Amino acid sequence: EIIQANSKAQQYLDIAEVILVSLDSKGIVQLINPKGCEVLGYSEDEIVGKNWFDNFLPERMRTSVKEVSHKVFSGEIESVKYYENEILTQSGEEKTIAWHNSVLKDENGNILGTLSSGEDISERKRTEQALRDSEEMLRNIYNNSTSVIYSHDTNNIVEYVSPQIEEVLGYTQDEVKVNWESLLSDNPINKKAYHYTQKAIETGEKQPTYEVEFVHKDGRRILVEAREAPVIRDGETVSIVGIFNDITERKRLENELTQLAKRHQLAIESANIG
Repeated sequence: EIIQANSKAQQYLDIAEVILVSLDSKGIVQLINPKGCEVLGYSEDEIVGKNWFDNFLPERMRTSVKEVSHKVFSGEIESVKYYENEILTQSGEEKTIAWHNSVLKDENGNILGTLSSGEDISERKRTEQALRDSEEMLRNIYNNSTSVIYSHDTNNIVEYVSPQIEEVLGYTQDEVKVNWESLLSDNPINKKAYHYTQKAIETGEKQPTYEVEFVHKDGRRILVEAREAPVIRDGETVSIVGIFNDITERKRLENELTQLAKRHQLAIESANIG
């Protein structure tokens, strides 16, 4: 029975997809499984019998981890059941490991060492950091853009809008988290805007630039130039992201120039007649 139990234990050590490592009270490696050897890049013979802290941790953290471990082994503090730290591989690469720890004691309660299981979470940590960096970059773009950036769901309910909305339409970010259409004027050009939005939802295709007219919080009409694109997930449009700029003043000046040109042309034609 003892032989069978040992055989089963060894099989578990061999096939476990987590690092299993046992240290004595001095930090010497007593046991490590194949997964641990694979992650560290050493053979079992190159690991067992070595001081874990001196050989398999980055130099910058060896002293502090040794101090904590000494207090655990001496019984001054309880062992932390879960923690994350870096290990140093044979190639010099650092990998982040999530550890679950248990203290090994004899029948008299004396601490003999530790048994730890660890999962390599390096890739997950890199992905999380990349996501945080991406979110920070997008946040900076949203907050510092001169344009209004927004997103709404397929029912036109606003999910997000950048702070510039208050400068353009007078509403706070929270005040515009309503149906986008409720902020529009009755200008007929808005029918074309609705058409483009629906087309983006139905086809999943980016739409051309178009004009749409909003009603400012103070009642003024604000003409903007907008551009939208769908967000696709599992082959379906789940939301729309867009960007728009206030072109009210530009349009006013263009109209004034057009009228001035017409008056100028009329004056020339009248002079020729005279």
